[in-house]
Amino acid sequence: MGGRNVKLILNKSGMGNINPRIPIPFIWFQMLGFNEDDREAEIILDEEKKEIIVKKAK
Repeated sequence: MGGRNVKLILNKSGMGNINPRIPIPFIWFQMLGFNEDDREAEIILDEEKKEIIVKKAK
């Protein structure tokens, strides 16, 4: 497993709300078992370690 530095993408809604997004490499997307029809993910915030964990939803 490797690591990458990426810039977060900030989208601004018409109401002025900011929604951050994190791009992941497409190969990681495939390795986790996602595809165009099955892309539901579970995300977990570990506040203690300051980490976000992404898993394929069950």
